[in-house]
Amino acid sequence: MLPNRSPRGNDEPPDDPVSTKIVRQVAAETGRDVLNLSPLQETIDPDALDAVVESSTPDTTLGIRFTYEGYIVTVDGSGTVTLSSDNK
Repeated sequence: MLPNRSPRGNDEPPDDPVSTKIVRQVAAETGRDVLNLSPLQETIDPDALDAVVESSTPDTTLGIRFTYEGYIVTVDGSGTVTLSSDNK
């Protein structure tokens, strides 16, 4: 069982879309290559996710949460991605 993980977006290039950050973080967390993960678009529309996050402002309260590859993925309005265990 994995403990909750803290945000890991700080080591990502700042211009990467949030959908790319998610896939890279899950790959790093699982020790798998990004090509060996299920396509993100089978879980959530990555273009829509990127558009919502990119259009948010500092005054926007945004929280998007979904499950991907056994992790609960939480994205806030600044594009910070947090992974936590999906164990119930």
